[in-house]
Formats: sequence, C-alpha cells, structure tokens
Amino acid sequence: MLVADNEAAANTLSATLRRSGHCVVTATSLAGAIETLMRHGPFFDVIITSTRFDSSLGEDVIQYSRKFAAHAQLIVLHPIAGDAEEVERALARQSIPERLQTQRGWN
Repeated sequence: MLVADNEAAANTLSATLRRSGHCVVTATSLAGAIETLMRHGPFFDVIITSTRFDSSLGEDVIQYSRKFAAHAQLIVLHPIAGDAEEVERALARQSIPERLQTQRGWN
C-alpha cells in the first residue's frame, strides 16, 4: 500500500513500483487510507508513505497501520531534491527483489 498526500507523487511512485513487478494500492487522503486499511489491511506486506510523521495524516496512517495491518513493514520516504526521473531511478534500484529480501523477511 502506498499512502501519499500528493497525487502526483503517488502516481509516480505507484507507476515505478508496478513496473518493478509489485502490486500497488494507493491512497491520497486520510479517509482513503483508513478505508483501505480497514478493508484490506491484513493483505498488505509493506506500507509506504511519503507523509511526514509530524503531520496529522502521517500520524494517523501509522496508528491505523498498526491496528489493521500489524504485520506490515512501514517505510517512510524522506523528501529528496531532484526531478521525477531521478526519483524513479532510485526507486527502481531499491525495489529489486533481491535487495528487499532479508534473512528475516522484508526490509
């Protein structure tokens, strides 16, 4: 699941992850994130968010993720300077399955 407070960022990130072979569900609002977590939370392995922890959306995403998708790994993306192409290349490198897999499971 991808949670982003910016629709353009959500579209770019989800497209990159899909091209890398991942199944992606995206939410760009608190209501959408909560509804998605309530309905499908147990099926998510990873929750990626670009929202800041000090924002109300970021705090709520974390709270509801723990409640409805307790086993999912939470990844918080930090803002970086650069154009969309640089971000896409960085995400593609990070989403290579061999890099994500660890001895204990997903990073």
